[in-house]
Amino acid sequence: MTHLDPPVKTLAGMASRLAGGVPSSLDQESTIQFSRALYDLIVANGVSYQTPSGFLQEYMPGQDIKYP
Repeated sequence: MTHLDPPVKTLAGMASRLAGGVPSSLDQESTIQFSRALYDLIVANGVSYQTPSGFLQEYMPGQDIKYP
C-alpha cells in the first residue's frame, strides 16, 4: 500500500474535506488539523492494522488493513 493507491488517495481527500480543505503543508496547525481529521475518520470507520499476511515469509514486506 502506498500514498498513490486509489483507496489511500480517497481517504486522504475525505480527511482533507473534514479538516476544512486547508493544505496540510502550509503550517503546523494545518498539519495537526488534517491529522486529527484523518485519525477521526479511520476510527469512525473501524479501520485497524493487523499483522501482515506476509509477515511469516522471509523478504515479504507487507501491511494488511482490517475492516470491521
